Amino acid sequence: DAGRRWLAGQAPGTRLHALGPHGRSFALGGQPGNVLLLADYEDDPVWLALLLSLPETILDRRGRVSLLVRADKLPDDLVSRLPIAVEVHAAKDEEEWRQAIADQLLWADRVCADVPRRDYLLLSELVRQARFRVEEGYVQVLVRTDLVCGTGACLACVIPTASGGLTRACVHGPVFDLARVG
Repeated sequence: DAGRRWLAGQAPGTRLHALGPHGRSFALGGQPGNVLLLADYEDDPVWLALLLSLPETILDRRGRVSLLVRADKLPDDLVSRLPIAVEVHAAKDEEEWRQAIADQLLWADRVCADVPRRDYLLLSELVRQARFRVEEGYVQVLVRTDLVCGTGACLACVIPTASGGLTRACVHGPVFDLARVG
């Protein structure tokens, strides 16, 4: 989009005044345990950057990290940007993606996902198969939506909730519990 292009064109060191989302990021807790990071790189690679800030924090808290990416080919620089302790897996198609998630859920104590909204149902279904129900706090999803003003005033970030209501992603998210939005 035009805003991203403008930002990418700024010279390093340029001072910017920015107002970002005032909501919530991924909650890892004191001891995160085994954390599965899910990223759909094929759908929109821009959002992946938000997940890449998590491995260092998880490892610092003595957790373990497995990153599963849906992509025909992993970006060349992705693995080199990650700590060596991060296990990286790629799924090339829908069948591989589904099976890899199912396998990884058996290991994971929690999941942080950057997937399009259309995958919430699949993710919920796979969690139920592995754990019998979608427990609050087990899967957190980064909701991909427009975060125009960063304060919720413009209402561009409004998303539906699982209970049938609406909420503003830049105020109450952009990370939500899957049980709340799935």
